[in-house]
Amino acid sequence: MGSASPAAVWHRTFSSPDVAVYYDSYDITPLLKIGENVLGVWLGNGFQNNPGGYVWDFDKARFRGAPRFALRLDECSGEKRQAILESDKAFLTAPSPLLSDDYRVGETYDARKERPDWLLPGTPSGEWKPALCAERPRGERVLRTIEPVTIEKGAAACFHPKGGRWISVRFWREQRGRVPSACDGRGRTDNYDAPRRASDRRKA
Repeated sequence: MGSASPAAVWHRTFSSPDVAVYYDSYDITPLLKIGENVLGVWLGNGFQNNPGGYVWDFDKARFRGAPRFALRLDECSGEKRQAILESDKAFLTAPSPLLSDDYRVGETYDARKERPDWLLPGTPSGEWKPALCAERPRGERVLRTIEPVTIEKGAAACFHPKGGRWISVRFWREQRGRVPSACDGRGRTDNYDAPRRASDRRKA
């Protein structure tokens, strides 16, 4: 579709997938175009497969496993709903430029591996493989109703590192936040942002 869904920047709800699995509902009608549409998803480790999970013994959790997702696209008419697309092996998958991600440490992004056409109609460039079916979480599905965290105020800064340095950022009003980064050079950069990892796409 070439446009971002109205997803929140950060959700307030956390749970054990063995107890409850929160899901979101979006109206993507304004994003649809006449002709072929493509639906894409980026997956990240989150708490499900956090490399630094040993902090809270996540490495020993029964729910630990590779990133996975489930979705259903419904056509709505009044009170009636009819599923027209569901996540299955028809989705195509490929590695993304996000080489690694950790909930606390951040993520590593390689701009050389970007796929600029991955959300465009037609056959995307590069090697894509059918998605694999994953085990369903044991927890109960729960619709997320609490208001998400959104961007209310931001600040910009310019930094020219020499020899590799860390940047310290303070959040004065809200304990949750994210620090997007940009680089005008070549090669790999670290981006301390919301985790993402694999890319999935499917025609709709």
